[in-house]
Amino acid sequence: MIPFVIVGTVGVAALAAPLHSLDGPHLAVVLGLLVANVAYGVRVALRTEPSWRDGVPPLAFFLVIAALRDGTASATPTVPLLALPTLWIALYGTRRQLVLAGAATMAVLVVPMVLVGAPRYPLSDWRRAVVWTLIVFLICPVIQRVVNRLDEERSRQERVSTHLDGVLRAATEHAIVASDLEGRITFFNEGAERMLGWKAEEVVGLRTPEVWHDQAELDRIALEEGVDRAEVVVHRAKREGRDTREWTYVSRDGHRSTVRLTITGMYDASGTLVGWMGVAVDVTVEQQALRALRESEQRWRALLDHLPDTAVMVIGPDLRFRLATGLGLQRQGVANAQGLTLADISSPENVARIEPVLRAALGGREGQVEVLATRTGRVLQIVGTPLPPRDDEPEALVVAWDVTEERAREESERRARQLFQRIFDEAPYGVALVGLDGIVQQVNPALCQMLGTPREDMVGRPLETFRPPHSDAPQGIIQVLLDSPAGRLELEMYLPRPDGQLVRVAIGGVVLRGPDGVAESVLFNIVDISERHRYEEQLSYLADHDPLTGLANRRQFDAALTAHMERCRRTGPAGALMVLDLDHFKQINDTLGHLAGDQLIMAAGAALRARAGGNDLVARLGGDEFALLLPDADREGATALARDLVQLVRDQVGVRSGGRDRRVTTSIGVVLVTDADTSSSELLSAADMAMYDAKEEGRDGFSVFGGVDAEHPGTAGRLAWVDRLSEALETDRFVLHAQPILDLRSGRVSGAELLVRMLDEDGQPVSPAQFIPAAERAGLIQQLDRWVLDRAVDVLSDAQHIDPTFRVQVNLSGHSVGNQMVIHDLLRHLSQRPFDPQCLVLEITETVAVADLDSAVQFGRDVQAMGFRFALDDFGAGFGSFKYLKHLVFDFIKVDGDFVVDAPSNPTDRLILASIVGLAHGLGKETVAEYVEDEQVLQVVRSLGIDHAQGHHVGEPEPVEDLLRRLARGEAFPAKGVRAARP
Repeated sequence: MIPFVIVGTVGVAALAAPLHSLDGPHLAVVLGLLVANVAYGVRVALRTEPSWRDGVPPLAFFLVIAALRDGTASATPTVPLLALPTLWIALYGTRRQLVLAGAATMAVLVVPMVLVGAPRYPLSDWRRAVVWTLIVFLICPVIQRVVNRLDEERSRQERVSTHLDGVLRAATEHAIVASDLEGRITFFNEGAERMLGWKAEEVVGLRTPEVWHDQAELDRIALEEGVDRAEVVVHRAKREGRDTREWTYVSRDGHRSTVRLTITGMYDASGTLVGWMGVAVDVTVEQQALRALRESEQRWRALLDHLPDTAVMVIGPDLRFRLATGLGLQRQGVANAQGLTLADISSPENVARIEPVLRAALGGREGQVEVLATRTGRVLQIVGTPLPPRDDEPEALVVAWDVTEERAREESERRARQLFQRIFDEAPYGVALVGLDGIVQQVNPALCQMLGTPREDMVGRPLETFRPPHSDAPQGIIQVLLDSPAGRLELEMYLPRPDGQLVRVAIGGVVLRGPDGVAESVLFNIVDISERHRYEEQLSYLADHDPLTGLANRRQFDAALTAHMERCRRTGPAGALMVLDLDHFKQINDTLGHLAGDQLIMAAGAALRARAGGNDLVARLGGDEFALLLPDADREGATALARDLVQLVRDQVGVRSGGRDRRVTTSIGVVLVTDADTSSSELLSAADMAMYDAKEEGRDGFSVFGGVDAEHPGTAGRLAWVDRLSEALETDRFVLHAQPILDLRSGRVSGAELLVRMLDEDGQPVSPAQFIPAAERAGLIQQLDRWVLDRAVDVLSDAQHIDPTFRVQVNLSGHSVGNQMVIHDLLRHLSQRPFDPQCLVLEITETVAVADLDSAVQFGRDVQAMGFRFALDDFGAGFGSFKYLKHLVFDFIKVDGDFVVDAPSNPTDRLILASIVGLAHGLGKETVAEYVEDEQVLQVVRSLGIDHAQGHHVGEPEPVEDLLRRLARGEAFPAKGVRAARP
């Protein structure tokens, strides 16, 4: 606009310069119009937004030209000025403005000629008017169309350029780099800056793209493709016009990344190549993901290929296997199933069952079926699952599992459930299934019969309603079971019957858990133990009581005496102890028989019980020996009671035989508790010695002294035994004799029992009946047992040099059972001496074992754990033999001689022997018969299946040296010609 204003102003000024050609008013009009038009034109030129007002200045310029012509009265000078507005409108105006410009041109040139005429406006000017009018209406529109097309093309190019520039700059995730044919960078976008760490101003026009390429990669590819290193990036694009491949970029800070680079040529309007455009995308993560995907696919393929008993397949509409893998195919004999159809690998029967499932899966519905494999006959479970279509064709995933074992297991579980139900219903004891809420869910007929309650009255009731009042059973038994680590519970309690009776039952409860380990219910086994309970109560009573007299036995008396001494240590010494036996009882027993002896013992027990005080304890210690514990007695009271008892036995205890009464008397020893630190064994020993004082004083009397240190003529003699025993142990005046044991199966002497003997000061033997009780009373019996064990190991070691299988049996007293010093000695011998511990047999009597069952059981286990063997001696002599066999640990049963001596003539003895043999052999134990005194007894015990025999008929006890010598020489034993077998 401004150039046109300037030219128009100069043109008007030039025409108006000769002032004489225009009068004053006329000149003022021209200048006024010119100034107004120029001012408005400048204002329009300064406005940035287009408006319809932009065409006003050019059209208004026609008024200036008209005024100027009127002043000059000629068209010739003003005609060139008409070109200015007309040209501006042709270049910048609209079609309508161009029409108005044509009309204005005609008005300026033609209207004055028509209205004013010659001579002021000669008609000769019509030619100019026609020419300019034609120019405006014909030529100017052409110019305007060309200009418009140029504007449109320029606008389009500007839009394209703006859009392209926006795209290039907005592509921040892509590195876009342009270069000319010489390789100089001409464009470097923000994405390239982020990826490569360079700024655009640092690389544009200054560097080539090779600066961020991995140089070693460029060298390698240039060598592989045989191109110049400078052309390695673009040589494919030169050949093919475009190239896409992956490269390694190294950013400015050294970070390496994998990019996918696309290179295309850039061409000018004539199609001439002017440069290269590269677009790089960072595919590092993508490549890592692809590698991970490939590795995952490889792992899954390997997994599928090795799935045991499983086949995985993919099928299409033609039921052809596009993929088939898994070890299950190999095991079914169709390892190469890929590419085959269902009909190729299955029987028609299986095809008819499987095809509907596969068709349903291809149709988008999952299904399954079980069939027997065509080739192997195993049970297969086939599942069809829809897959996304591939190339507009449906596909389905087919998985086949070999479920033969699973179905067999399910069948086994079904049978197990049936068996459980049968066992539940037919169990001879009560069974109840209870929920975790404590509600009874199911009971069996045996429980209903046991409790006399119909099933419908039990099921659905809380378990606690069956708990009788004041029961000692725990409440909340279900929770107790759930809290138990083992999930088990055993208890005994009473359950009520409708008739008011209580049934003693043993209940075993166990928590039933599901496959996930979660508790589901509780199963109770309920056994009626009323009879057993009564029997056990009887056994418990008999365990503490003498079965013949009903008095306390030795076990209960020892416990009571120990408790009394403990009380004395807390409150001070008090009370007294009595020990008594019946005078000449053995003669009566041997003369009149055991029945008469038993009658005497029962009569004596009854008399003692009748006379004893309420707090006194009367016990039978064994045989004809009794004891009384008087916890509250003093010397006077104890003496009075002893005197009364002597009189009572003399007057009331007797037996009738041969038409007359046989009376007995008693000898009583009394000891007062004067020292609280005195042991129970010391008190018993002192009372026993006092009893022997009474016997030495003529029997039928008693002897009392104040304590274990009190002087008494007879007691002094028995105390002398303590000194003699101690001296004998110190001077080694004990010796071992050995009595051979015959193996009735092989007929040879396979071992010997070692018997301890004491020598007096003159070297003469002392009877064991004298020193063994004295050693027990004096508390020296354990020391004597350890001496015997030490010598027994020496004997065994020597004997095994002759016969490695020879056994040695050693008796232990009750005091040594459970003694840790004995265990220590055995361990010491094992570590020091070369002998087989299996050949050392330790014997304890049945009465000793029963007296302290727990100690005997633990001692037997400890002995067997070290390899030694264990024998139960005098079996049958004590009470409850069969009861305790299941608890005791032993290898041999030595049958008491009382059952052996009369076996040839006594059927009862033979029956008892046969039952003991059957019991022992059933338990895997060996038997030894004691007191085999003649050939007839030997033949009987052999015929009954007893394993070993011992007695004077086999061989009498003799010094161990003589036995070892006979073993070494294979000589006969002196008794009945039994020979030792040489190994």
